[in-house]
Amino acid sequence: MLKLYQPVVKQQEIKPEPSQASHMANLRQVTGVTSKQISEAMKLELELCVVEKL
Repeated sequence: MLKLYQPVVKQQEIKPEPSQASHMANLRQVTGVTSKQISEAMKLELELCVVEKL
C-alpha cells in the first residue's frame, strides 16, 4: 500500500533569499546591542534599589 503512495506536491529544497540573509544578520546585531542595553539598565535599577534601602 505504501508503495502506491505518490505525493501531491513535489519536494523542493528551501533556500533563503539573499535579502533574508542580510536581514537576519542585521537582526542579530540589533538584538545583541539591545540585550546589552537592557542588561545595563537593569543593573542600574538594581543599584538604585539597593542605595534607596540604605
